[in-house]
Parts: sequence; structure tokens; C-alpha cells
Amino acid sequence: MLITDLPPEVILKIFSYLQQRDLVYGVSLICEVWNELSLRPRLWKHLTFNLAYDDPGQSYTHFAKINNFVHTLVIHPSILYQLLGNYRFKFSGIQLSNLEHLHLTDSVSGYLVDTIVQNLTSIKHFKAYFDSKFDMQRCLNLLEELKMISIDFGWYRLQNIDNNLIKFLTKQSCLKKLVLRGWQTLRSETVALILNDYHDIDQLYLSNSQISNVIVNSNVPIPRLADFTIRSTKFDDTGISQLVKRSNNLRFIDVRECSNITFKGLTEVAKHCPLLESLKFGNSTFIINDRLNFSIHALAEGCPKLKTITFVGIKLILDDELVCLFKATKYLECLTLSESETTSDIPLYALGKYCSNLRQITFKNCHKISADGIMYIVKHSRRLQTLKIKSCGGIGDYSNHSTIGINDKTTGVVVDDGNTGFRQETKLQNDSERNDLLRYSDSSYQHSHLLSLDMTQCVNILPRTILAIAKMCPDIRELYLTCDFLNSNEVEESTREIFDTCMFLGSININERPENCREGTKVHDQLLCLISGLNINPVKPIDKIGYSLNKQFDHDLTIYFDSTRNNMNINQLPSEIILKMFSYLSQNDLINRACHVCMLWYEISLSPRLWRNFYYAKAYKDFSHCYLHIAKINHHVRHLQIPLSALYSCFTFPNIQWKNLESLHLRNIFSRYKCIETIVQKCGFLKHITVIFEANTDIRRYLNLLTQLSLESLEIEWSGNQYVDSHLISLLRKQPKLKSLTLTGWHSLNDDTIAKGLEKCQNIEKLRLLTSQISNSIVDISVPLHSLTEFTIRSENFDDNGLRSLANRTSGLRFLDIRECIQITYRGLTCIARHCSLLESVQFDKFLIEGNSGINSYISTLSDCCPRLKQLQLIRLDTIFEDRLLNLFTSVKFLQSITLENVEEISNTSLFVIGKHCLYLTDIYLRKCHMISADGVMFLAKNCKRLKSLNVLYCNGIKDVCKGNTNYSTLHSLDIHYNTIFDESTHFVSDENTLERDFSTMEFEDEAINESDSRLNVNDLNYVNHSHLLKLDLTQCSNITTRTVICLAKICSDLRELNLDNCFRNMELVHELKSKIFVSCRFLKNIHIYPFNIL
Repeated sequence: MLITDLPPEVILKIFSYLQQRDLVYGVSLICEVWNELSLRPRLWKHLTFNLAYDDPGQSYTHFAKINNFVHTLVIHPSILYQLLGNYRFKFSGIQLSNLEHLHLTDSVSGYLVDTIVQNLTSIKHFKAYFDSKFDMQRCLNLLEELKMISIDFGWYRLQNIDNNLIKFLTKQSCLKKLVLRGWQTLRSETVALILNDYHDIDQLYLSNSQISNVIVNSNVPIPRLADFTIRSTKFDDTGISQLVKRSNNLRFIDVRECSNITFKGLTEVAKHCPLLESLKFGNSTFIINDRLNFSIHALAEGCPKLKTITFVGIKLILDDELVCLFKATKYLECLTLSESETTSDIPLYALGKYCSNLRQITFKNCHKISADGIMYIVKHSRRLQTLKIKSCGGIGDYSNHSTIGINDKTTGVVVDDGNTGFRQETKLQNDSERNDLLRYSDSSYQHSHLLSLDMTQCVNILPRTILAIAKMCPDIRELYLTCDFLNSNEVEESTREIFDTCMFLGSININERPENCREGTKVHDQLLCLISGLNINPVKPIDKIGYSLNKQFDHDLTIYFDSTRNNMNINQLPSEIILKMFSYLSQNDLINRACHVCMLWYEISLSPRLWRNFYYAKAYKDFSHCYLHIAKINHHVRHLQIPLSALYSCFTFPNIQWKNLESLHLRNIFSRYKCIETIVQKCGFLKHITVIFEANTDIRRYLNLLTQLSLESLEIEWSGNQYVDSHLISLLRKQPKLKSLTLTGWHSLNDDTIAKGLEKCQNIEKLRLLTSQISNSIVDISVPLHSLTEFTIRSENFDDNGLRSLANRTSGLRFLDIRECIQITYRGLTCIARHCSLLESVQFDKFLIEGNSGINSYISTLSDCCPRLKQLQLIRLDTIFEDRLLNLFTSVKFLQSITLENVEEISNTSLFVIGKHCLYLTDIYLRKCHMISADGVMFLAKNCKRLKSLNVLYCNGIKDVCKGNTNYSTLHSLDIHYNTIFDESTHFVSDENTLERDFSTMEFEDEAINESDSRLNVNDLNYVNHSHLLKLDLTQCSNITTRTVICLAKICSDLRELNLDNCFRNMELVHELKSKIFVSCRFLKNIHIYPFNIL
């Protein structure tokens, strides 16, 4: 299966995970389909200009196509000035009409602000940096015209503009986010005035070392303030206490650089902020250990919704307080501990047990942490993706024992620090909790989803410890280590095993610490020695091993594989993409194959989305374990199709409840009353049911049993002759919510029974009567059928009078299926078309033809009254007028399927009109239409962009493509702009207008795709527009030439199926086709040419 075989919405979802640079310079150049998808608005809502474009000349051309889709733009000021200034007249399409977020990556000039205010009036979020010479006073005066929601300004000039700032904010009634970076002259009183007067601000960021407690010296509440960040040494406990008392909605607090905030401020935060989700605290110069641990305990009790915790520079934190905190904050996702000298493995065990939502962990200078704690976190934190362990000297070798650092005779864990004399005792509730925290076993290994592991400057770590962690993390993508074991014999073997274990790992970055650096020549020789002796994994040959200099480390060793090899694995795709691909697999493959690949695939294979529709017989080949699997997925199932052999067991098994089951389809014919009785008793909430009975089954008691259900859809197949009409009417009377009714067989069913049922079920939308005894009486009722949208009948006794009665009862009919109703003529169809303006599809087999007037009247009525028609079927129309067809094709623009059989009057003119107006056409079937030629067929294939299947059978008028000048005056008289002109060079010219693309299966917004004029050269067709045709059938077109077939093949490069039966008899011509068609159609596997078959 190729990626081009995937549906467009799946390909577009995959494109959304690619870099925008790859969309511009890679994806858009593959084919026209991918080029169109790469221009979809969803892919360009957020654009970082410098990352998306390399070549300035091409960047402006491409940007002109997608600029109106951009909602968020990150761009260099100089480039933006060129787009809005110098290049605006050259690229007139650059309007940025939907731009809301603008982020400028460098210092901004005053001229650019003028240009932004004049041209980008839709901006609501503005982030920019201004140099020290910038006149901010003028900038604020200009920006008053814009209605801003968020402002992020960085400015470092010593100029007092507080009055201008207040004036600017008074005109921003919708402002919710205010970020001021720098602003060295900003006074605390000004900020206090902003907080008092502008109550809609929910995010405030102040990076000014002069801001003090004055900003919150007021009793006015701040109810909407949710995010508060301050960078000032003058803001202390008094300020944070007043802040949390004024705002009880705070969710994010960042005071890491406020060194005067102590445990008192932290305790006040814990008391007044129950909704707090993020706390970043540290670098305090007045920390007292006992009181600090009391504050942490207060956080555990008062802030259970914490998701992000950052403690920086707090050295003495008790393990028992951290355990209490981690046990209370079960939603924790991100944790950072820096310079915590007393933190040991005990809090890590608590993290692994209680914090199941952890995504990122960072430990720095925590020397009491060992390798056992790290391995425990990696093993038990199933959602952990990033783990950073930096400068942790306690990480060395790991223990193989089942318990770590535990004394079974005590009730707690004793940790003794010999250097500082600090002794702490972590008291746990009981032995079972202690053992549960401290026990891990390699035999009970669970799959880890860790993607990035950073263990730089862990000086005591051993290669076998890294290898043990790598074996627990097979999904890892990034690995950073410190090169302190360059001379170790374990490096080569460990590195080889790491690459073998971590299939997705592309490189290992091994860095040399500055304090251990040797002289440059010695390190260079040592690295070369290591490189020359390293031969890692011959299956994956190493492309390059080298070292480079950078600012952070003196020497850098990087080992990575050949980037030109295809090391991409399907597991590198996001889970939602894998889930989307799984939805196209059979349920048997999910059960017997996909779920056994890895733990990730096993979890995805049990996703509720995959089991809403469950087909028992197709899912299981080996029935020995099927009930165990059903017990896991039964509560996801909404539609169940199951055979009789497994029915009773599945509904009596104790662990199988079918809580969400709404639809049940019993596939095999049966006559056991106990089965239906069990279903009704256990699944009284069923809404849709399909059952099949044997012909000799007495279904009266079954119908009585079904009256206990409140059904929306009922389908019964029964071929018996027993009179059960009274029981059926009793069932229908008790189903007021019934919307769909299907009766198949029912040879003894009377017309009056259906009529009475329709009078009781006035909400019915779908009625299917597949029985030959029904006549016109079924619709002779006094009650209108306003809800009826689909009507199907199979009866020879149903004629035009029945259709007239149906048309008078319902005006919302959309789908009509009257196949096998041989008494119906075009008079009845005309009546239906006249009364049902929403009609979309009419299906029939054959009628009693009653002359020319009835046929043309029916077509004219369709043109005038049914503009939403999607399916058109015309059979045996020998005397039809083509002008009526032309009028129909121009009026009905939503046609998706056209069937024309034995229509002798149709010519290329009709095909040209179809190609212009029927933009949603997917299927065309032409049979015995001898007046059409190869030019019309080629025009259809080229211009109907959504066309998937083109069937042209027994059309002897299809010969070679037209040579010389041809007069198409008819097209001019019909005001059709698709003129065909053939010059001496045999060119086919077509002018295509703007087509509005609408993928019906996609949930994304529509867009207009402009296509320029194109020329089709019969001898060289390399520049034709891309066609999506998948099937081409030219059976029995005996006059067709190989030249025409080759031209069609070059237009339709996506062909999967080509049928040329009885078109060629010469073997030489067949070989000529073989050598040219397969080159043009890469997805074509075989060509059917009876009596030949080319593979």
C-alpha cells in the first residue's frame, strides 16, 4: 500500500506534522494532488516565515497564495516591511486579511509601525521588541487605532511614558494580556492603576527590577487575573500575600527571580489559590528549612490541581514533604528540582506511583538521586516523554535487588547524609505502601514512551546503567551523555546495544565537561582512537563520527547513522495518525496482528473509535480467545453484527455487558425464541435491530417481544406466508420514534397494513418495501408524510398512480428507488420531480416508453424543479432532444453520477457542458452513445477533477483524436467558454475557470483553487493538468486507436484499472500500449485487453 492510496484527509493530517519548509520545497513538487493539499488553509494558520522559506524569490510567490490563510505570523521586521511596502504592488495578492497574531523577531522601526497600522487592521495580538532608540510614545499613539487582545512589548529605553501607556490602555477595551519586558522607567503606581481600572486583564507579565509591592496596595478585587509573572527583587511576601487575597482565580504564578519571597508568601499562595495549576518558585535568600517544609505541606493540602512545579535553589527539602506533595497533586505534568541537596530516591518512587500524568522531569544538582530512582520513574511513568538529569553525581551503577534502600524491620526509610550530618526519616503509612513505592522488577517490564533523555555531567554514571535505561525506553529519539568513559572498554559494546535496542534513535551526543578537559591535541587523538575502533551495528552503517567546538562544551562527540538511509518507522508518527491508519485495517488484523506488535499498538488497537462497529465473524478466526477480547471492547461497541453460533454466549457471559449497544444485526437465519428474549432483557436500550427468520418460523411472538423496545430502525426479512398483519400493526403502534422500516419478503403482507402503519409512524424517514405484492394502496392515506426522505419499493403492481399519491403526501423526498416496478412510466417520474424539489437520486431499471413528449417533459421538469439532483439515470432514450440535456446539465450543478444508455442524440457538446458545469461528478457511464468522439472523452477526463470512474462502452464513434480545425459553433451559441481549437501543431486548448474544491469526506474548511490555462499537445502531454481518474473502461470501442488510449493514459496518471476488451486484435499494437501506458500510469498493475491480458 502506497501513501497515495490513503484518503485526502489522512494525507492532509500527515502533512500537518511536517515542517512548513518541507511543504514548500518538497511536498508541493510531488504531484498536483499534493500541491493542492499543501495549500489547504489548515496547514498555514501558523507560519514562521524564516523557517518556512529559503529562497526569497520563491518565498514571495508562494506566500502570495497562502497569506490570507495565515492567522499567526512570526517574521523578521525587514521582510514584513518588504511584503507590505516594496513588494506589495509586485505581489498584489498579499493582503494578510485574516492575520490576528503578529510576532516580530527583531527590533522594530517606526516606519514599520506606520505600515502595520495602515494595512493590518485585523491584528489582535502583537509581540515585538524595540531598541533603546525607538520612540515608544509615538508607537503607542499609532496603535490606539487597533483593537488589541494581547500586547507583548520589549523596550529598554530610559524614557518615562507612563501617561501614554495609560492613554493607550484606556482605548483597548478588549485587552486581556499585558506583557512588559524591560520598561526600566515604569513606576509601580502605574501598574497599580492598571490593575485597579482594567479588570479584564487575565495575564500580566512584568520584567522590571524596580517594581515593588505598591502594584497590589489596594482592596479592589482582581477577579479575572489568572496568570501573574514578575521579575523584581523588590517584590516580597507582603506583595504576594496582597495579590492572592485580591485574586482568587490565579492559576499560574512565576516568582523565581523574586529573591525576597520566603516561606510566608508560599504559605499564603497555598491558602488562597485552590485553582493553582503552575507554581515556579526559588532563589530565595531567606529560606528557613522547617518553615519551608511546612509551606510545601500547605501546598499539598491547598493546591491539588497543580500541573507544573518548579523549585530552584531550595537546598533542604524533606523527602516526606515531597512525597506528601506528589501524592496530593495527581495531575502533575511537569516537575523541576534544582540544587535540592537532600532529595533522595523516595520522592521519585512517589512520582512513579501517584503522578501518572507526568510529561517532563528535570533534576539538576540533586546528588542524592541514584540510578535506581531514575529507572523506577522511567518504568512507571507511562506518559513521560522528556527526562533531564544534569550534574547529579549520585547516579552511578544500579541495583539488581527487588527492594532498594529499605529496612523491612522498620516502619520508614532512613536516609543519612554523612557530609552535612543531616538525618531525616521518611514515615510511610504502612509496610504495603512502603514496599509498593520501593519495589520494581525487571521481569515485569512495561513499555516506556520516553522520547528524550539528557544525562549530561552525571560524572559517576556507568555505560551499563545507560544501557539498562535504554532497554526500558525503546522509543527514545534523543540521548545526551557526558563523555567521562572514553577509555572504557564498555563504550563500544554499550553503544552498539543502545542503537540495536532504540530503533528510532538517530544520534548519541557525548559531551566533554569543561573541568575535565585535557589539552586539545590529546583529546583529539583520543577521540580519533575511539572513532577508528568503533564499529557499531553493521546492519546500520555509520555515516560519520566527529567532534566540534561550541560555547557550552569544549569538545563534542556525536555518533549518528547515515541520514540517506530510510530509517523512518511508522511508530514515529503521532498516535492519532496511527489510529487513523488502523481504522482502515480489518478488525481481524487488529486482533491477530496489530495488537501484538508493541504496547503502544496494543493500546491504540483497543481505542473506542475502532470498535464502534463490530463484525464478529470478520474479526475472529481463532475463537479460543475471542471472549477475552470482547470483554475489553464490548462497552465501546454501538453496532454489532454477530452470527447465531456466538449470539447466546456473547449475551450471557458475565463480563460482557454491551452498555452502549444501539444497533444489532443478526446475520444468520434462525428460529430460536430464547435468543431474542435474552437480547431484549439484557439490551433494552436497543434502537436499531435487523433480524432474519426462516420461512417456516412463527414470528408472531417475536413481534410481540419486540414491542418492549423503543426502536428507531427496524429491518425484518421473512419469506413466510403466514398472516401476521395484526401483530405487525401492534408493533408499529408502539414505536412512535421509528424512523426507518425495511420489510423483505413478507408474501402475505396487505396494503392496508402498511397504510395503517404509516398513519401511526408519522416520523418515519426511510421506508423500504421489498415485496412483490404491494400496490398503490400503501400511500392512499389521509396523513401527510413530511419526514419521509427515502422510499424503496420492489413490486410490479406499483405504477404511476402510486407515484402521484406519494408525491402528494411528501415534498421532502430525496431518494427514490423503483427498480423492478415495470408499470411506471416517465409520467409518474415527472410528477415526482415536479413535487419533490429536494430530490437527489432516482433509480430504475426499465419503463413502458410512451413517446417523445413524456421523455422530454421529464428532463425539463428535472432541470426546473430539482436543482439538487446528484444521480441521473436515462435509459433507452432514442428520441430525446439534446438541447433538453444541455439545459439539465447547466441547471443541476451537484451531479455526482450520470448514466446514459442508448441515448443516440447525445454528442460531444453535452460532454463539454458536463465538463464545465458538473464540478462534483465522480462517476460517468456511457453505453451505445455513438455520436460522442475521443475529444469529448478526453475533455471529461481532463476537466472533471473529481471524476473517479469513466465507463464508455460500445461507443463506435470514439476513434482518433481530432486533427485539423473543427467548428464548434454550438459551444459559442451556448455561451460556453471551453472552446476547442486545433491548429497545425495539433494543440488542444481549454480555458478553465476557478473551481471550488470541496472534499465531502473532509472536515476542513473549503477553499478556492485557481487553475491557469493549459495546453494539451497530443504528441507531448507532459504539461496537462492532473486527473484523479481511477477507472477507465473502453470496452467494445472497436474504432479506437492506440494514440487515443495513450493520450488518455497520460492525462490520467493515477489510473488503477484500465479495460480495453475487444478494442484491439493486433499483438503489435498491444505491445506498443504496454511500453507507453505503464510508464505514464505508475499505479496501474494490469490492462484488460481481451483476448490478451497484460501484467
